[in-house]
Amino acid sequence: MFQLQDKISLGAGSGRLTAEGYLDISARISRSGVYEYNAFELGDLFSDRESMSIVRVLRHPDDVFDPASMASFARQPVTDGHPWENVNASNIKEHQVGACGETLTRDGIFVAGNLRITHADAINKVQRGDGELSAGYRADITRETGEYEGERYDARMRKIIGNHIALVDAGRCGPLCRVGDRAPSRTVEKASVEDCGCSKGNTMNTTVTPALQARVHDGHQFQISDVGAVMFDKVVKQLADSEAARQTAEGKAAAAELTHAAAITAKDAEIKALKDAAPDAAKVDALVADRVKLLDSARKLLPAEFVFDGKSAAEIHKAAVMAKHPTLSLADKVPEYVAALFDGLVLSVGDAGVSGDPLRSHLQHATPALPVVDGKTLNRDQARKAAEAERASAWKN
Repeated sequence: MFQLQDKISLGAGSGRLTAEGYLDISARISRSGVYEYNAFELGDLFSDRESMSIVRVLRHPDDVFDPASMASFARQPVTDGHPWENVNASNIKEHQVGACGETLTRDGIFVAGNLRITHADAINKVQRGDGELSAGYRADITRETGEYEGERYDARMRKIIGNHIALVDAGRCGPLCRVGDRAPSRTVEKASVEDCGCSKGNTMNTTVTPALQARVHDGHQFQISDVGAVMFDKVVKQLADSEAARQTAEGKAAAAELTHAAAITAKDAEIKALKDAAPDAAKVDALVADRVKLLDSARKLLPAEFVFDGKSAAEIHKAAVMAKHPTLSLADKVPEYVAALFDGLVLSVGDAGVSGDPLRSHLQHATPALPVVDGKTLNRDQARKAAEAERASAWKN
């Protein structure tokens, strides 16, 4: 919905004063026909055109005199100038100087109604003939081209919903209309309502200062024209969007830099690990010596036809142990346990192997016989004591 404003002049001495000093006036609030706008006033709808170029917008009678649209202006507040914000319950006390009546009717091409002005300054402005009326409202506008009563248009306005009616200085429709869109800037010619020619164009000969809007930037409050306010808001938004885009880009760059640094650190650690794992000449010599020693020891336990090529130390240990103890179960044994069994078997056969030195092998595995006295085999302690007693009396023999 577009936020728009209409504007219409009031002749000097308009209206009737009540006993309380209020001013009751009859006013034309809106009209049908083709209006001229600057492209920037319609937001992004005509962003493809130069901002100050003219866009002609149709207000068809079907939309202007729609009962819901006309009723939306009933009891709406009258303001002295257009507020920079929509009027609502939170700010009406600040802006209201009067109100619209409950009944609005069709008056030719106009929507007409009654207004009561209750603020003294606003009453004086109307009675001096210095003001025009300008309706503030929301509306849907779509791009579509055509002609209405011989006038070309570029867009059409629908769903007009009133918000307030303002006392202003100059209107888009001209001073001959009671209500018309507020113009960014134009000149005013005094004329009577009966001479209204707003739908056919304006004749202008007196310059009017554009209305100002309040803005705040960097803690400073200032006022600028309607055109300036639109451009200011656009630039502020562009700056905000640019700053947001910059922060987003910086965030992505920082995240990418962290990811890159982490990848480099991980790669450096991987390279170091590979370097540390790579054997030097001394390590290679040690590995060769250990392999030769393993094969020499295993050959003492394994049959001659056993193939060592491609087998690990753990596989050779297990094969050697199983060769000597075929019934032994090693399925649940850790490699260190099997290696210990292997070392034990190697020690049991000695350096020369099982058949290399029979005497040595016999002595390594022989169990000494225990002495027998009076037909009874002595245990180790008894045999030791018997031997000591024998040595003690040996001199007698």
